Amino acid sequence: MNIETIKENLNTTNYIGHEKKKINIEGEVNVPDIKPDILSIINVSDRAFITNKSVVDGRVKIEGTVDVFIIYLSDDEHSTLHGINNTFNFTEYIDLDNVNENSFLRLKCTETSPECKVVNGRKVNVKCPINVEVEAAKEQKCEVGKDIADNRNIELKKENVNFKTLQCCKCENINIAETINLGENNEPIGEILRASMQIVGKDYKTSYNKILAKADAIIRVIYIADNEQGSVETFETKIPVMGFIDVDGLTENMTVNLEYCIKCFSVKPIYQDLKANSIMVNSDVEICAYIYNDVKFDVINDLYCTNKKINAEFDTLNIMQNSVNVSENIEMNQSLLIPELDMIKILNIDANPVISEVNVLDGKLALEGNIEFNILYCRNDKNLLESKKMELPFQQVVKISELQSNMNPQINIELGELEHRDVGGNQEQIRLNMNINVLNNQDKNITSLKNVEVTDEDLPKMPSIVVYYVKAGDSLWSIAKKFNTTVNEIKMLNNLKDDTIYPNQELIIMRKKAEEKVEEIHEEKPKYDKSGFLYGNV
Repeated sequence: MNIETIKENLNTTNYIGHEKKKINIEGEVNVPDIKPDILSIINVSDRAFITNKSVVDGRVKIEGTVDVFIIYLSDDEHSTLHGINNTFNFTEYIDLDNVNENSFLRLKCTETSPECKVVNGRKVNVKCPINVEVEAAKEQKCEVGKDIADNRNIELKKENVNFKTLQCCKCENINIAETINLGENNEPIGEILRASMQIVGKDYKTSYNKILAKADAIIRVIYIADNEQGSVETFETKIPVMGFIDVDGLTENMTVNLEYCIKCFSVKPIYQDLKANSIMVNSDVEICAYIYNDVKFDVINDLYCTNKKINAEFDTLNIMQNSVNVSENIEMNQSLLIPELDMIKILNIDANPVISEVNVLDGKLALEGNIEFNILYCRNDKNLLESKKMELPFQQVVKISELQSNMNPQINIELGELEHRDVGGNQEQIRLNMNINVLNNQDKNITSLKNVEVTDEDLPKMPSIVVYYVKAGDSLWSIAKKFNTTVNEIKMLNNLKDDTIYPNQELIIMRKKAEEKVEEIHEEKPKYDKSGFLYGNV
């Protein structure tokens, strides 16, 4: 007789995989005709952007650009500073098993130190290594067996399942087009040497199936001033970044993780009366909202009948659970010893955290590494740029209650605002905000009842009374199933207050429906055999 299995429909996510790849972008940059020849390279920097991601023929296709900024000293009688920049396009494929067009893709792109070599006075060869990480998951609809329609003489073992899983991913593109005045205290722009944009201060609010994403974009510009000295100047400002993301079915108990991806960025001077006292900022920013939902349900993962043989079929469901998804903001406040600090003017400091060691402990995450600083400066006596690389040791312990030592979480450090000031004695005080994101996506296998059939075949006759000695690995459920009785009856017969048992413990087990009552007598406690139990007399 088939017994109806009562099932519950679930929308979950199945973890596909995670891959890393190093990509080398190489090309040549030509000096524009209006600029002089190159004598030497002063500084080179780059910024990588992911412009598009897709799945083609079972592979993750990544399209992007790399903007390169080169500051050089001219080969002429004036030996002046100049800047050139170029954009390289790239397309790369990453192999990831079982990925398809409907997969959720999370990408991370980081730059390493670019290399620059002068080919001749008009041409430069540039190598830009970048690291790309991709994580993929897919939506999964499944059914779980939560109960049966007729449970007479059938014992059910249920598991309470409670975890967080990726429900959906929604993205929105935001265009930034801002005209920004330099201000009265800033010299007009003669030539832009380098420009950058950084997203900080991420925040959001939810209401009416919408996410209001809010952040700030820090714009930094290094330029040669349009004055007699041709001085090197800097300009920094902050502009808001805001966008709405529609998410059907969004509730307050869902967790939202926002990621910002700058897809392109440009800064151009605006001339008025032959002077550039303002700039035009253009950028496309993709805001991706990853929505995590708490999933709670009961599932039947085992059953048996106390008087008949049954045929049961089970499914094994593979579900991606997010056991850790936390973010912690920390502040680093240390001093850098910079020789001849009183003789230089610091224009810009770039920071790059490099984690060398990760220790995952129960409830803690210990990180060690270095913060690499690239300092761009010019000397007070001349407007020539120089750069210096320095390091500070970095140690941080993040307390995460859900973290377990057997987990392998993904760690991402997002840099916030960096401030610096001269405190004397060749010491530059560095205050750096960092946001440490810890994400742990892992597979969870769930056994669920698919269907069950109760046959007409009686179970083999067993002794009415059994003296059983508990073995290592036993549970009350496994013992009850072995002897066609119930957990509650074993507990009542042996005066057990809970389900705790221990090896060599003696249990009296009575068949649920015995044909006759039999008394069993033991003169001494026997040693249990390899089977783990001793039959009573029948």
